[in-house]
Amino acid sequence: MNRLLDVKAFTLHVMGSNPYEGFDTTGYSVDIAGWHSHHPLFESVISQLRPRLILEVGTWMGASAIHMAQLARRLEPGVQILCVDTWLGSHPVLWSTPEYRAQLRLKHGYPQQYFQFLANVVLSGLQDTIFPLPMTSYSATSLLVACGPQFDAIYIDAHHDEPEVTSDLQRCFEVLRPGGVMFGDDYSPGEPGVLKAVNRFVADRALYLTTAQEKWALQKPR
Repeated sequence: MNRLLDVKAFTLHVMGSNPYEGFDTTGYSVDIAGWHSHHPLFESVISQLRPRLILEVGTWMGASAIHMAQLARRLEPGVQILCVDTWLGSHPVLWSTPEYRAQLRLKHGYPQQYFQFLANVVLSGLQDTIFPLPMTSYSATSLLVACGPQFDAIYIDAHHDEPEVTSDLQRCFEVLRPGGVMFGDDYSPGEPGVLKAVNRFVADRALYLTTAQEKWALQKPR
């Protein structure tokens, strides 16, 4: 049986307050830049699972989280999504390429992307569905493992180095319910760390891997 987590209550407990309370969207507009955030795999996973609880590790501006929320709410109005990210720009390309560095919205040298994420969620009317957890994936999954929830679906798009991706896979698998689906992005020769980590993880557990246009997916045995 799925051990449901009230994501809103969990967020309030961890943060001490609702991150959306009093957030002023004046001066913001919806800016949902992302990578492969409307890939057909999202709809396939959502329609298959009709999830009530989704974990996203690596969120950026929230494009994929918002897309998943819109898909899932048609089937399960009470769906909740927990988004884990530092919002500091984990990929070196974001810092080394001027085009992408601008998306960090640096202020006194410090990224302000988290606030654009909040604005995107609020302006999309999803502040009761999507909640942030601004932590490293290691810290966040440690907290979740201790709490013991079981997520129906987990989307991973955070780290790209093999050891870090392996850590995300192992720790997220612990909080994925039996029969649930874990899936992610950047399964391509251009991101060898992701490719190697996913392949090794699947091989070590004799799992079946589905791939399509840089996305990967696997199902946890029941």
